[in-house]
Amino acid sequence: MKRVPGKQSNYSLITAELSALYEIPSLSFSDSEERFAAEVVEKATRLFGVRYFTLHAGPPGNRRLLASWGFQDVARIEERINIPSPERFNLPLGEKGQTGLVFMEQAQPILSRERRIFTVFARRVEIVLQTLSENARRKRVEQELSRYREHLEELVKERTSELKMSNELLRREIRERKQAEMEREAMARDAAASKERELMERTNRLASIGLLAAGIAHEVNNPLQGMLSHMHAVRRALPEDFPKNDSIEMVEEGIQSISEIVNKLLTLTRQSGHSGPATAISSVALDFVTQLLEHEFKRAGIKIIRKEESTRFKLNINQQELIQVLINLYINAKDAMPKGGRLTVTTFAEEDHCVICLADTGQGIPKKLLGQILSPFFTTKGARGTGLGLSVAESILRHCGGSIHVESAENKGSTFRLKIPLVREEK
Repeated sequence: MKRVPGKQSNYSLITAELSALYEIPSLSFSDSEERFAAEVVEKATRLFGVRYFTLHAGPPGNRRLLASWGFQDVARIEERINIPSPERFNLPLGEKGQTGLVFMEQAQPILSRERRIFTVFARRVEIVLQTLSENARRKRVEQELSRYREHLEELVKERTSELKMSNELLRREIRERKQAEMEREAMARDAAASKERELMERTNRLASIGLLAAGIAHEVNNPLQGMLSHMHAVRRALPEDFPKNDSIEMVEEGIQSISEIVNKLLTLTRQSGHSGPATAISSVALDFVTQLLEHEFKRAGIKIIRKEESTRFKLNINQQELIQVLINLYINAKDAMPKGGRLTVTTFAEEDHCVICLADTGQGIPKKLLGQILSPFFTTKGARGTGLGLSVAESILRHCGGSIHVESAENKGSTFRLKIPLVREEK
């Protein structure tokens, strides 16, 4: 504050103090440190008449010079500030000087009452600097938040676009899977319908054969038996060296063959039956058939291999019918191996059924013929076969609740899988 010499100096000092106290609160909160620094210098020189003045901002060790007055060489500011003198006022701003530093120097020693006014001025400067710093920090934070918000919005747009694309791909995949599932279901329905039609056609064929066989049985069987009896009588009446005995024997064999064909047709429709129990023992039937045909198999160079899980499977099928089925399959296997080979017979239980597998190492069946081999009158043996053996076997197994399944590959052999219900033992 400017002091006037003489009697009026005390009055002038008081007036200057009041003027300073009035103007100190008017230090404005400028929008920049530079404008505020200029205002501080103007008030410090006008109100206090200082010769030197500096305003620093920031903590010790990292302070910035915001404003100075009276210095020609700023390099000497630090040196002058750090030298104590009664004419100098040096006050750190903020806690431990973290906000800044105010330095003022007058031409004469500073009075204590002046120091109090200087302190009020410095505290006002401190408040404004802190506010400016906080505003700057807040502005930086707002700018950072704005950049982050923009970046976040971009990320949201990208993720939204990716999500839309993923949803579209997912919907497309769901549509494709539904379409594939519908196609599979349609194919399964077509396959089931085709199998049902095939079964119906076979049933119809067998029903037709049944009607035909029933008529044949009545119209052919009795005359055949009569003819066979007469041929036997003729042979007995002729001498043993009769030249035509061979011809008569051939006629007898022909009549016997016709009779067997009629009986097989009757078997297809269950018109004929077998006496005896309605159950069979698997090992007993297999032993009988193996012993019956063993000599022929050895002569043909075929080895029979038996693999049985149990020798006492009790089956829900007539013993004679099971033997008839097995004889047909054994003979088919032998015919399929004209150069010898192996017939492996495996028996095991599968849930409530007995499975008998007959696997040969023969010529196999062409794939295109596999679906026809169980049909009546279908044969791969030419004139040697009637085409009724497998049909009769399938008919017998079907009527007892069983089934027959064939797997084959050309030049690798065939496997016939018989599935026959087991007899449920009463507890």
